[in-house]
Formats: sequence, C-alpha cells, structure tokens
Amino acid sequence: MTVKQFWESCKHNWPAKLTSFVLAVLLYFFYQNVTVISRSYVVPLNISSQGSMVPAGYHQPRVKVTLRTTQEGIAGITENDITAVLNLDYYTQSGDYNIPVQINISDTLQSIDPLEINVSPAVIPLKLAARAHTQVPVYVDLQGTPAAGYQVTGTIITPSSLGITGAEPVVDSVTELLTDAINVDGRKTSFTTKVSVRNDNHLVAVDGDQEVSVEVRIEPVTITRTFENQTVYLYGLNPLYIARFNPVSVAFSLSGTQNSLEKYSPELYTVRVDCSQITGSGTYKLPVEIIVPSGSRLVSQSASEIEVVVSAAEDAEENNTVSVDNTPTQAGLDETL
Repeated sequence: MTVKQFWESCKHNWPAKLTSFVLAVLLYFFYQNVTVISRSYVVPLNISSQGSMVPAGYHQPRVKVTLRTTQEGIAGITENDITAVLNLDYYTQSGDYNIPVQINISDTLQSIDPLEINVSPAVIPLKLAARAHTQVPVYVDLQGTPAAGYQVTGTIITPSSLGITGAEPVVDSVTELLTDAINVDGRKTSFTTKVSVRNDNHLVAVDGDQEVSVEVRIEPVTITRTFENQTVYLYGLNPLYIARFNPVSVAFSLSGTQNSLEKYSPELYTVRVDCSQITGSGTYKLPVEIIVPSGSRLVSQSASEIEVVVSAAEDAEENNTVSVDNTPTQAGLDETL
C-alpha cells in the first residue's frame, strides 16, 4: 500500500475511527484506575549517622508511606518491606537542616510493576551537632521498705559508670543514669541482682549491654537506749563484813539492734560490783560491772567505779547495822556516804 492509499484509507469514515480511538484510550485509563489501588503504612524513621554529625533535637519517630499498585501486587506487602531513613552521613557542620526522607524497599517490592511510592512528610527539619562521648555514674532506683527493724545501708554497682554517645550539647546535659527499679519491700538480708539501666533520652546511646550488677546491703537498724537509776548490787562480800557504798544507782547506755533493744529490760543484777577480793575493813574503790545483753554494746555509764566502805559485821551489830551475805545485795541503799 502506497502512502497515498494509506491516507485515503485513514480519511475514509474518519469520524467513526476517531471515536473508536478515543473510546479505546478512555477504556485504558478506566481499567488502570480500577485495577490500581493505594495502601498506606506507618513505618519507623531510622537515622543513619556514620559521620561526625548526630541529631541534637527530637524528630517525629515515624512517617507514612503510601504505595500505589495493582490489587495482586499489594496483597503480600507488609511494613517490613519498607524502610524510611534520614541519612546524616554527608553532613559535616552543626546547624539546622531540612533532610529528605529516603525510602528503601525490599526485593519483593522492586519486582512489582507498576509501583508508585509517596512518603509524608517528605522532608524532616532536624538540628545536628558534633558527636561526643563521655562517662556518667549509674545510680540505683530502690523502691519499697525493708522489714521492720532493718534498713538499706548501701549499694555497690558494677560497673559504677557507663559511656554515652550523642550530640555534644545533649551529652553535656546528662549527669547520671538510673537503673530499673529494685524492690526491697520486706527484705531482711543483703542480696545481689542484675538490672537494666534506663535510658529515657533518645538522643544518646548507652555503651555495652546496658546492664549492671547491684549489691544491696540490708542490715538491722542500730539504736542507742539509756537506762536511768539502775540499782547497784554487791556480790562476793565475805559474810564477816558489811558494806556501805555510793552511788547506789547508775545510768548506762547500750547500742544494739532496734528489734532487740526495744524489747530489752535490765534484770535484777545487771549493774553489780565484785567484792570478793575484800579481806578487811576499809574504804575501797571498785569497778562497776554492766551485764550487756547479747548483740548489744555498752556505750556509756554514769559511774565506772563506786566507793565501798567495809566494816566488820560485829561492829555493825554494835551499831545496829545489818550484815551482808554472799548473794548480790543492795545493802546500804538507804545510807549513803
């Protein structure tokens, strides 16, 4: 067919042919619109910062990615097929930037055709600053109350500090790290446990596995109690003698556990003086003994010794004075020197 014949053929019945062409185009686009659908996914916004700059301010953690493809193609797509990234690797100066969001797709998505991808927002404003690293101390978050009469006397954390990395102004503002809560409610003994370190600041990264070993020391509460006007008793005095002494009562203080001392009451012969070495009449200065209960310690006493005046029992009878036997006694309480 010659060119002239072709054009003659095209011009023949051209209105019908033009109408058919337009209808075919419309049918194509209609089919495309019917078979192509959209679906949106909200995915995490990751940061790539292998260079010297890191985020110095917060940004929205997720973005919305909309995919437009066929019904068949979109059926097997999941969020795991899409990755949103802010790439900071090429920034070298601190400052405020509008950084485009990069979308990476899996091999599965790359094989789908047609595929249209849109992200919202497409650009993220972000403040960048130089990367810095430092060590900060770790402190324990203790919660609860030990059993009655017990207290936490200290903690040992290993390691006692951890390294953090982030933007220099952010790192400078972090002065400590805190562990997850450790419950000491009702505890009576020391214990050791492993616990994670909390990091509530998303602009810094903590070195290592972010776990420390904590020894919590729990010991009985120690108190001091004073006991006033405790009668002094003499013991071991030869029955051939009688004694008068001053002072006839003393005060003393004990230190010990709260649970034991709160229940303690001095017994009859708690404060006493040994007279077994006396061999004749006279005046003696003898040490005062305080019988301390188990687990307690003598802190102080109002008198460490007393003056004892000893005379023969026969002299006491002549003076109508009662003699003393070998049992602990408080003879002479009513007569002081």
